[in-house]
Amino acid sequence: MPGVVPTLNNGNQVATVRPKSVRQTIPAIAVAAFAAFGGLLFGYDTGTISGVIASNTFIQDFGYPNPEKGGEVELGTSRTSLFVSILSAGTFFGALLGAPIADFLGRRWGLQVAMAIFCLGVALQTAAGMHDDGLFVAGRVIAGLGVGVISTIVPMYQSETAPRWIRGAVVSGYQWAITIGLLLAAIVNNSTNSRPDTGAYRIPIALQIDSQSSCQSVSSFCLNLLVGSSVVESMTVQQRHWPS
Repeated sequence: MPGVVPTLNNGNQVATVRPKSVRQTIPAIAVAAFAAFGGLLFGYDTGTISGVIASNTFIQDFGYPNPEKGGEVELGTSRTSLFVSILSAGTFFGALLGAPIADFLGRRWGLQVAMAIFCLGVALQTAAGMHDDGLFVAGRVIAGLGVGVISTIVPMYQSETAPRWIRGAVVSGYQWAITIGLLLAAIVNNSTNSRPDTGAYRIPIALQIDSQSSCQSVSSFCLNLLVGSSVVESMTVQQRHWPS
């Protein structure tokens, strides 16, 4: 194979083919690595809700007076559990649908559909007003559906795109992206929790749309880079065999 150097292993291990130059592997690694940022959505959403339900503005808008505590407004245990855990219901069904969607639409278009579903869920959460529990819960479920599809397709897409010799490290980047999302959620929550208006909880929620759009744009750029580099490489190989 032109441009690669085979590395033979002893025993029954499969031979590993390593690239001859870094230029040949950077585009493929970049596509697989930036696809891992689908985990950013999962981590950010998981980290955001913990700060949102602790926001005083959110408690005033979605809570109810508790007579046992002198009329103090609070969310209550059942409502808090519902807002936090209902995302998992969506991720459960999304993970089941991820493989059929990827097989029917393909890996890239499957990710696009999952992101569209996720954006719809985030939009519903952002639009939910005072005591609009139903709309907020519906948004959580739909967003979870998108996250579940992404959590299935992203590792599949990475394993098929990344070069074999670095595939394990690239696929594990999905978990790394989840921790980055948790970190960003903590930063955003800390920056907005003192706001006196609904921006205290709507800004952290709405920022999920911007984060997924950025990841989608970067992944598309890297994909174009991969395709372009592959075309240039194939043309270079053909020119070497053309008669002068």
